[in-house]
Parts: sequence; C-alpha cells; structure tokens
Amino acid sequence: MLFSISDIDNLHSTLERWFDSWEELASIFNLFFSIRYKPDMYLQNKFINLVQAAESYHRRKYNRRTDKQNLPDDEYEKKRLAVLDCLDNLTNEEYKKWAKDKFQNDGLTLKQRLIDLTKLIPDITNQLINDEDQELFCAEIAATRNDFVHDKKTKNKKSAKSEELPDLIESLSFILQACFLAKELGFTSEQCNQLLNRNPRCQYTLERYQYTLERVRKKKYFDCPKENL
Repeated sequence: MLFSISDIDNLHSTLERWFDSWEELASIFNLFFSIRYKPDMYLQNKFINLVQAAESYHRRKYNRRTDKQNLPDDEYEKKRLAVLDCLDNLTNEEYKKWAKDKFQNDGLTLKQRLIDLTKLIPDITNQLINDEDQELFCAEIAATRNDFVHDKKTKNKKSAKSEELPDLIESLSFILQACFLAKELGFTSEQCNQLLNRNPRCQYTLERYQYTLERVRKKKYFDCPKENL
C-alpha cells in the first residue's frame, strides 16, 4: 500500500479527484491493478497489460500529435478519418498497413509515448531514470512489447529476456504510480517521493534499476532503427 488516509492533507479534494479520474480512466486503472491483484498472471501478460495501460494513459492525458500545423482537435480528427477512408483504396497492402498504423496512432511510437510519461513528472522519475537513460529504458520496453504482440519467430536482439521482465515491470509500474499520484490525486512531487521511497516494493525497484540500466546499455539501443521501436 502506497499511502493511507493519514497521508492525505485534504481528503475531500483527493476523493473527488479520484472519482473523476476513475470515471475517465477506469479501463487504464483496471489494467494497472490487474498485475497487482492477480499474482498468478503470467509475466508476459503482466508486461503487456502494463504497457497497454501506459500507452492508453498517454493518449488520454498527454494529447501530443506529430502534425506541425497545430490544427484544432476537431479539424484534425475530421482530416484524419478522411485520410483513413482513402487508404482503403490502396492496392499495396504493405503501404496501406503502414499508413493506417501511422494515422491511427497519431504518428507517435510507443517509445516516444513512454519518454513523454517520464517527462510528465521529472522530479519523481529522475531518481529512477535520468534524461540520458530515458531512451535506453523506453526502447527496451518498446522492443519487448513488439516481440510479444507480433509474435515473430526471430526475436529482436534488443528486447528483454524472460528473466528480465520482472525488473521492467516494476520500473514501468513505478512510473505509472508516480503519474497517478501526482497527476490524478494531486500529491506534490515531495509527497510522491516520500510515499514511493518508503514503500518496500518501490525501494526494491530503485535498487534494481542500476542493474537494469547496465544491462540495457550493453544492447546499444541508440543504434536501434526507429521503425523497430
């Protein structure tokens, strides 16, 4: 448990924020809590659920697009749907799939979304992942997720091995918990750091991260093609 009622300065405001967040983000919270309250779940499923929660949370909260025209959301959505309809006329299935993936995902890769999340709460996540290591960490998660989802016979050499999944799961869980505490419940950065640092599970994550970082550095993620992430 991260905190109790005694840790909350304004119970009424915090509860109100929680219910508002639950109404908007229930599916995301369910994905996150599924890995906590179902300990017999396979590691692969825990990892996929957690990555899906992070990706969905980014879409709901960050709202960053790669288009350079700064179109209003309604106009952007109208044009996006029109382009998607036109893509059905393409005869080249490879090009059609590539273009649809780009437009359906707002042009952002999973790695970019994960980096964005770490930047939402830098005062908290910097103790786990500093600016220099963000790309390494997020690239490994993206490569691993892609291997699981696409089920390729030849696995990406840059993705995590089965025995490395627990560390990735706990590290990503740390980031999401920090986001929920700060952005959804309204805890300050100082309060978040206190709550996370006194929690045994989070303490373990921080201690293990240096091992995780040394491991992913050896895989040279900066040489990884962007389309694979």
